Amino acid sequence: MKRIFFAVDVVAERALLGAYGSIRNRLKQERINWVPAEQLHITLAFLGDMEEGLISGMVAAVEKILELHREFEITLSAMGVFKDLRDPRVIWIGCTAGPEFQQIKSDLDQVLTGFGYEPDNRVFSPHLTLGRIKGMRNTNHLAKLITLYKDVVFQQQVISQIVLYESRLTPAGPEYIPLKKFILK
Repeated sequence: MKRIFFAVDVVAERALLGAYGSIRNRLKQERINWVPAEQLHITLAFLGDMEEGLISGMVAAVEKILELHREFEITLSAMGVFKDLRDPRVIWIGCTAGPEFQQIKSDLDQVLTGFGYEPDNRVFSPHLTLGRIKGMRNTNHLAKLITLYKDVVFQQQVISQIVLYESRLTPAGPEYIPLKKFILK
C-alpha cells in the first residue's frame, strides 16, 4: 500500500517566503504544524492508501487525460483559515486560476473514480496549506494576520506539471516522494 495524492508544486518566491516567515514568527507561541517551504503544494486529489498493483494502471489513465491539457497560471493571494476563527484548523493562502485548472481537476476526478476515489462534493477551492493548527490560545493574532494579508498578492506562477506523490508519515512530519510527473503542453 502507498498513501498517494495528486498536486501541483508551488515554488515559493521572495514575497511568499517573506510573508510565510512573518506569519510563522507571529504565531510561534501557537501549536501549529507548518508545511516546510520546499514542500508547498496545492492538492488536487488525495487518494489515501492504494494497492501498489493499481497505481500503474491509474498512472496510465491519468497520463492519457492530462496530455490533453495545457500549462496554466495561478495567482496566490490572501490568507484564511479552514473551519473558522472560533475553531481554526488550517491556515491557507488562496489560489485563483483560469478555467484550465478547474477542467484538469474535473477530468482528474472523473478518471480517478474508476480507481476507488470519491471526489469531494464541494466546489473545488484550490489553496496552499501553510500549517495545520493543533492548538491555538489566542485567535486575535491570527485574525489580525488574516486582515493584514487579505488583499495581498504573494506571487503568480505558471504550472507546467501535475505530480503524483507518495506521502510517508514520519515522526518529523510527512515526507512527500514524487512517483510520477505529468507534463502539461
